[in-house]
Parts: sequence; C-alpha cells; structure tokens
Amino acid sequence: MWHGRVADELNCLEEARLKAQLARTAAEEAAKKAAEEARLEARRAALRERIARQHQAAERAAAEERARQEVLKFKGKPLHEKLEEEYEKVQKAEEQERKTRYEQTTAQRHVRPAQIISGQVVIKPLPGATPVAATPPGGPSSHPVLMMW
Repeated sequence: MWHGRVADELNCLEEARLKAQLARTAAEEAAKKAAEEARLEARRAALRERIARQHQAAERAAAEERARQEVLKFKGKPLHEKLEEEYEKVQKAEEQERKTRYEQTTAQRHVRPAQIISGQVVIKPLPGATPVAATPPGGPSSHPVLMMW
C-alpha cells in the first residue's frame, strides 16, 4: 500500500509539473504573441510615419514649385518693361476698336437710300450710342415727367 501512496504522490508531482509546464508554455506563448503584436504595431507606426514624411515632402516640393513659378513671373523682366508692354497691348486693343468703329461709321455714311430700300444694306446702331428715338426731346431726365392733357 505504501507503493500506491508513493505512486499517487509521484502522479501528483508529475501532474503538477505538467501543469506548471503548460502554464509556463502558455505564458511564453502569450509573451511571444504580445511581443509580436508590439513589433507589428511598431512597424505600422513606422510605416505611418514614413507615409506622413512622404506627404510632407510632396507638399513642400509643390509649395517650392509654386513659389518658383511666382518668382519666374517677376524675375523675367523689370517691372517698368512689363508695365510698358501691358500698356502697349491695351493701346493696340483700343486702337483696333476705334478703327473698326470708324470703318463701320464710314460704311454707313456712304450708303445710298436706294440701297437701304432695296435691302442691300442694313443700318445697325453704333455700339455704345443710344438711339435718338429712345431719348426724350429735352434730353435724358433723371426724374419722370408727368404730362397732363
């Protein structure tokens, strides 16, 4: 009977050893899993940081390009030359407009009444001019005129 008790104690010790080993293995697995999760999270954080730096670098490059384009607008010629060119461009446009208006006016002056009657020529009002029939006899007035008959 004594052998049975020793065997039971040995079985209990073996069982305790196995339980301790299982607990140790489970703890090691949990530690490995936690370490792996921490490593993966650190890697994800590094990736997010790298992507953020790439975005910042792209934004910086775009801002530098915009600034360079702005500088090139002003860097090419001195300001007085640019203003002079712009003034000449405006003067040419105004001269062209005056010329076309003059040509329209002269073309209307050389029309014979027979051409108007036959329909060969159509007289159009000059741009910017108010028709004579639209103005009252005394000229345009800012207040209404009451006429009583």
